[in-house]
Amino acid sequence: MLSEEVLIEATITSNAKINIGLNIFDKFDSGYHILESLIQEISISDIINIKILKPNGGIQLEAKGIDCPIEDNTCYKITNYVKSHYKIKNKIIIELHKKIPIGSGLGGGSGNAASILNFLDKTLKINITKKKKIEICKTIGMDVPFFIKGGLQYAKGMGDVTQNMPPLFKNNFFIVAMPQFKISTKWAYSKINKPLPNKKMRYNLLALEEPLKWKSFENDFEDVVIPRYPEIRVLKKAMLENGAIYSSLSGSGSAVFGIYNNYDQAFEASKKIDQKKYHITVTSPIYR
Repeated sequence: MLSEEVLIEATITSNAKINIGLNIFDKFDSGYHILESLIQEISISDIINIKILKPNGGIQLEAKGIDCPIEDNTCYKITNYVKSHYKIKNKIIIELHKKIPIGSGLGGGSGNAASILNFLDKTLKINITKKKKIEICKTIGMDVPFFIKGGLQYAKGMGDVTQNMPPLFKNNFFIVAMPQFKISTKWAYSKINKPLPNKKMRYNLLALEEPLKWKSFENDFEDVVIPRYPEIRVLKKAMLENGAIYSSLSGSGSAVFGIYNNYDQAFEASKKIDQKKYHITVTSPIYR
């Protein structure tokens, strides 16, 4: 490719997330579950290289580290939406270096979509309002709106309605352990047998209490996932026995994380988890 064909070239990062508490407390008439959760952006990232060319053309996507049909990839979907709805004729080339596993509950695909939407909006000066961005994100997935601003947010509804929270975990570090198996979100929701409607915990208020009552932040998917995948319980136990102040499944899994008071604690604890069996990462919260 001739360099003069390239209008804009950039590399962007697309971060993961964890769910601190996930309470499913009701259902819409449509059958979709109503939930609440604290969602924290973390520093595990996919890398996305983007070239916007001067000539007209379609979308070229190369995904490394992922086996997924191109048309099903969120990078393709969001780019296609922007090109078609905002009359962007330029050819766009995307190279996705995937590090966040699919089926881990870390929101990798959702983060990819939001990162590309933010990039295209800013770079091409489209000036999409935040309200419209959220509307666009919901066409891709219900947790995509979170990644428009990231940081720490209280999510409710189907996870698509969010409220900014103060940086409550700015001094903490996390261990994220990724098992070698994936968990289908669709499967996990289908197995929820909790009586509904149920109590709303109001995590946005509980999170501001001092001291924080960690036991209030349970993940309802654990009741479904742990009987099928007992390794999740083993991982949680290992983290709690090695200094974690809290440990949980993220989303519907399969990733398990622990929260620690400082980096040294997290690093030492990470060495006590089987690194041959699990992909272990010590990570930190992201606040933009």
